[in-house]
Amino acid sequence: SKVVQTVREGYRLQRLAIAVVISRKHLADSLGAEATPAAVEARLADLKRLVSAATGASDEREGKIRIVAAGFAAG
Repeated sequence: SKVVQTVREGYRLQRLAIAVVISRKHLADSLGAEATPAAVEARLADLKRLVSAATGASDEREGKIRIVAAGFAAG
C-alpha cells in the first residue's frame, strides 16, 4: 500500500509595500508630444493599477503602492 500525505502551513499576508521608480525621461518620451503634467499623472495612475493587479495589493489588504518618475544620471 502507498500513503501520500501533504502538510502545508497556512499563511496570511497582512501588509504589502511596493515602490516603483521609473525614468522621467523615458516616461516623457513614451508619451511623445502629449507629455503634459496631466498626461504624466494619468500614465503613473495606469502603472499603479497595473502593479496592483500584478501583485494583488489592494487598499482593503493594507497594501501600499508608490510609483515615482525620477530623473536618473546619465550612465
